[in-house]
Amino acid sequence: MNLRLVAAAAALAATISAAGPAYAQSDPSSFAQAHVANVAAGNASALAADYRPDAFLWWVGGPLDGTYGGATAINAVWAKFSTSQGPLKADVTDVSVAANPNGQTIVADVVYTGAKGSISVRQVMLLRGGHLQDEVWQIAPKGVINR
Repeated sequence: MNLRLVAAAAALAATISAAGPAYAQSDPSSFAQAHVANVAAGNASALAADYRPDAFLWWVGGPLDGTYGGATAINAVWAKFSTSQGPLKADVTDVSVAANPNGQTIVADVVYTGAKGSISVRQVMLLRGGHLQDEVWQIAPKGVINR
């Protein structure tokens, strides 16, 4: 067998394998809706499964403001948030998606409401391979989504 042909086939398979799942995420809006629902429900195990092991969560504003890198840190911040807020209702007011073969970016404006009041958030999610590579949680000042 021709070694160049084998090498070319292997390279093509690796490229398809690496790019395919990210592009094949058929409905990033559904991913975003499920992720938001898991945040509202405080579903830690489902949230943990949403992220890649090397992901970052950039929390901007509020008492949890900071940068959280890796599964352990991200899981800990969501546990803290869920414990402090309790069950929430999530109202997604706007979602936009941009996609190419390397991943998808989802921007969602969400109002989370619970016993302690409302939190307006702009969530920016970068998906690669069907999982969150990065997420920005921007809490809007005074509960208003800035457009």
